[in-house]
Amino acid sequence: MAKAERKVFGKLQNTYDPPDLIEIQTKSYNDFLQADVPPAKRENKGLQAIFREIFPVASFDGRYVLDFVGYEFGPEKYSLAESLGDGHTYSKPLHATFRLKDGEEFREDGVPTGHFEIPMGEPDIKRAGKDVTILTIGAVLYRALEAAKILEEKYGVSAEIIDARSIVPFNYEKVIESVKKTGKILLVGDACERNSVMRDMASNITEMCFDYLGGPPVVVGSRNWITPAFELEKSFFPQADWIIDALHEKIMPLPGHVPTNNFTDIEKVERAKKGL
Repeated sequence: MAKAERKVFGKLQNTYDPPDLIEIQTKSYNDFLQADVPPAKRENKGLQAIFREIFPVASFDGRYVLDFVGYEFGPEKYSLAESLGDGHTYSKPLHATFRLKDGEEFREDGVPTGHFEIPMGEPDIKRAGKDVTILTIGAVLYRALEAAKILEEKYGVSAEIIDARSIVPFNYEKVIESVKKTGKILLVGDACERNSVMRDMASNITEMCFDYLGGPPVVVGSRNWITPAFELEKSFFPQADWIIDALHEKIMPLPGHVPTNNFTDIEKVERAKKGL
């Protein structure tokens, strides 16, 4: 490789061999991913350390624990050298395995004792229903289940609860089939409602299910503010009563229900006018 000159404050200092950037970056990636090291022999560094730092995690009530088992790599489409040299997108799929303990609430036969994989992008129906579809994203699933229980017991409304589980990739097929059955859908997540992924999914569902919907999808998200202190979280993140009130105001009136949260169009216009 040709020599290059290094200048320090305008003066020639010496000559050196320019480093092979592809080689350096390849080594950096390999050190971080430990892709060529068997899972059982990986050091606690890089990606391995990140997973070990995050997991295990428990649900808010301590009933469920999700633990990290390990990760492996599939065959790469282009090597890192090809990616850097020819402009290809570096492609080497990562398959991470997790173990969920004590999940009887969602699986009648409990959590499998052997190897068990949840496919990425496949939503899961946590509660079957026939009157309205509620698509949840993230931890708000448990508040949606609480709302579904109240709707069933107090108003005789059967809500189908679908846990998105992931947003990219995402398979809409189960959602479409559910909407064909119920004709109504509410999307709820802990993200701020404005410009949220719920809004994007609602737009897609409107296009895909236009002929099956009795009205537009309704989105319930967090307030469009900066996340407040813990003491104010119930006024910021969607709660079970928010879901019920939004359903009552926007989708299907519930006989005898008195909402405590304002989801009317007038309130929406006023909030938008004030930038709230």
